[in-house]
Amino acid sequence: MRARDGGGVVTRGWKPGDVAMVYGPDEKWRICIRSITNDGWYDEDGEHDADIEVAHVRPLVVIDPEDREQVERLMAAFERARGESCFSADDKHLQAALRSLVAPPKPDEPTGLGAVVEDSDGFTWVRTHATGYPWHANLDTSNANNTAARKYADVAAVRVLSEGVA
Repeated sequence: MRARDGGGVVTRGWKPGDVAMVYGPDEKWRICIRSITNDGWYDEDGEHDADIEVAHVRPLVVIDPEDREQVERLMAAFERARGESCFSADDKHLQAALRSLVAPPKPDEPTGLGAVVEDSDGFTWVRTHATGYPWHANLDTSNANNTAARKYADVAAVRVLSEGVA
């Protein structure tokens, strides 16, 4: 793979699994992954570009916020670059910041009776007077008896539809 970077041609040995922003022949930037067989790039729609000269390729860093080792490596690299320690060994702030980039923050739990939230799958959850598992949803609209009860921590709420009554 040859990629032009500004004024000259840069050659990089792309490996299967590498992730990059690729400016393809369609004159669009796309997030792509290098194929396992190393025969080109696949974008998020599964479209394939064979090994061609690409106008621009920018490697992307992929960090899993749930992988503590990756987060610690990022913290160490950041501290080396700054020349000073800016995180404690057990600091969870960087991990929380990375998580916030991949998922919208969960809204605070509404505590009023009859409060309604919507989850990431589009189901609505209603707060009842039950103790322990006060959030209830009908996850199968074809069967009114097929309901679920959960704690708010176990509901993937993305939006508060009603605060309920105090």
